[in-house]
Amino acid sequence: MVKLNFFIETEYFKNSFAFDKHIDKVADISVNATPYPIKSIDGQTLFYLKEKTGTTIGKNDYATVSLNIIGIFLITFSFFILFSNYKVQQDNPQNIFLFFVSLFILRTAIYFLGKILHYEQLGLFNSSIFNSTFLFSSPGGLLINSILFCWFSVFLWENIITLLNKSVEKLTEVTKKVLGFSLTFFLVILTFSVVHSIRGLILNSKISFDVTNFFSLDIFTVIGFIIIVFIIIGYFYFTKILFHLIFNLFKDIKIVIYLSITIFGLLIITLFSQITLVSLYLPCLAWLLLLTFISQYEQVLNISHLSTTSGIVFWIAVFSISVSFLMLPEINRAELSSRREFIEKLSTQTDPSSERLINIANKYLDNRFFIENFRRLYNETENKKIRDSIISKNYISYLSKYDTFIYLFDSLDHPLYNPDGNTLEVLNTVIKNQSKQTAFSDIYLYQSDYNKYFYLTKRVIIDSGNLLIGTVFIISTPKKYGRVLINPQLFKQTGQWELSNSPTYQYAIYQNGILTESSKNYPFTYSLSKEELPLKRFDIREQNGYSELWYRSSKEKTVVIIKKSRMLLELITLFSYTFGFFLITIVMSFVFSAFLNKFYKRQYGKTKWLYFSTIQNQIHSSYLIIIVSAFIIIGIASIYFVHNRYENVNNEKLSRTLNIMLNELGTGDEIDSLVYNHSTSADSLAPKYLIELINTISDIHGVDINIYDLNGSLKATSQPDVYNSYRFTDGQQNNQFI
Repeated sequence: MVKLNFFIETEYFKNSFAFDKHIDKVADISVNATPYPIKSIDGQTLFYLKEKTGTTIGKNDYATVSLNIIGIFLITFSFFILFSNYKVQQDNPQNIFLFFVSLFILRTAIYFLGKILHYEQLGLFNSSIFNSTFLFSSPGGLLINSILFCWFSVFLWENIITLLNKSVEKLTEVTKKVLGFSLTFFLVILTFSVVHSIRGLILNSKISFDVTNFFSLDIFTVIGFIIIVFIIIGYFYFTKILFHLIFNLFKDIKIVIYLSITIFGLLIITLFSQITLVSLYLPCLAWLLLLTFISQYEQVLNISHLSTTSGIVFWIAVFSISVSFLMLPEINRAELSSRREFIEKLSTQTDPSSERLINIANKYLDNRFFIENFRRLYNETENKKIRDSIISKNYISYLSKYDTFIYLFDSLDHPLYNPDGNTLEVLNTVIKNQSKQTAFSDIYLYQSDYNKYFYLTKRVIIDSGNLLIGTVFIISTPKKYGRVLINPQLFKQTGQWELSNSPTYQYAIYQNGILTESSKNYPFTYSLSKEELPLKRFDIREQNGYSELWYRSSKEKTVVIIKKSRMLLELITLFSYTFGFFLITIVMSFVFSAFLNKFYKRQYGKTKWLYFSTIQNQIHSSYLIIIVSAFIIIGIASIYFVHNRYENVNNEKLSRTLNIMLNELGTGDEIDSLVYNHSTSADSLAPKYLIELINTISDIHGVDINIYDLNGSLKATSQPDVYNSYRFTDGQQNNQFI
């Protein structure tokens, strides 16, 4: 029952029990007596455990959730087999209805089980990543829905065609026309719904589809592509059913099909779609007309089934190209929306009035105020009153823009009823390693993401005898961006999300048309003419292969963020990803279909090629396997190349920085006397000049510096709090921090 406690808890150093980290979720060490004593071997009570409040016991993991869903699937499918007498009755409408009910029960059971077992604890089922509607409340829910939609579409196609052919022959001519127009209208609605779903997945989620920026992709990107693939496959089989019916209902007047699709599509766009979506739905309507034409002559083109390699490759290519052209504008629209947030935040951050507003709001919270009231802070009731009074006394302009959080510590650095567990060491580390000083000496800017930041005001309270009374930290968080979680780091970190370090974006800030601040990797003009200033609040320009977003935040201030336009590269890369996911998903679907064939002891579906019954099927199957293998190998090789290139570039950058720092350190005579001459003078162990030199170089390059002698003993450091205050031994320093 040994608990690890670090003076600063970070992502890599967690305060947790050594033997079982899961116990941290439900219990903690208590210095007071509780019903849960921990005793030594001889029976002496060492300490007590206390129960944590507001925690969930038994957090799920992906393995548990997967087994739960598989179990529900097997139970539901067993009932389906039982009611269908262990034989799927093809061309039987009752069997189709039974299958639909089984899928509905399966989806409902997963939904309620997720509520009971708290699936939202997992990122895959967390609505914070994607939350569009009730049915599509998380990536996991959307993945399950897309799989079930695809499965039902395939099942419907395999079991309803013969039945429909028999039923259509019995209809009157008037009924055929009415049914034909109804199915055509449904076809248009289905197409627009699929387009809307894919668009919503891109715009309404935090999933990155920026395929040209490999390091922005994660597991949710993979899930997103799988969702899109299943939606498209389900749509493909559904449209095959609709086209089969529509072509039979309008045998002699095929032109009516194209006219009705056009009229219904234009009516829907005119009456129900937003103006901003017209540019999306009109090309989709034209694409639907093209798909109708291809489907009409698919037998002539020998692409009528997915049971041949030519049919598989053709339809995968068609839908991969179509999805790529659909996704690319939406991905760019999502990127542009994010860039607007970046540019607004950047404008606010670099606005001196924001810093002045913070300074004015906290001006009266000076040394005199806290000396007069500090004794009251030790009482919980009085402490709360003072906090409420401090916040309410700020003037309305500040209160309307910022939320205030106050951290109070006594002279021994003990917290005084603070809002959370952030310690004085954590806040000091945030100031030293992760914040930038503003124009005011006691106000710092902390940024944790593109659109997450706050201002941190630090006040050290000292009495007339120069004795420390306590320390006060005031965090002012912009209401527009919400509260920011503090993620402390022991050493200086270079955030890839910082615009000054971004390989994707470059920025410039103009004050009265004069350049005041900019990135170093793009040649911005020093001044702007009146014609170059944006007339609107936001202005998008395409110049010299760059996409420029201009933001006129005020009459005097203009901010611009640019991004290199790579439309062709993005389109090709997006097509490659989509094509690869289509291939892999279809192969896995056929394997699953083969499993069902064996399970039912019949040929479920028309994928006979899996059994390699003919030479033609063997050749086609081998060709498909070669294509899939080639995509996998090329994909792995590309990822490996990009990763290695990234590592090499970083290593080269670190090497150059290290050489520059060594040259700068080598100019100081104190280095030789301290390290190589092994001086033992007390004054030379940490000379003021050396410390100032190290701190200056550390601030310039954004890294920490430690200097050791030849015996491995630390002589000087830019992080004295880590090494001196917390008494690391020389061996620990030598092994862990060089």
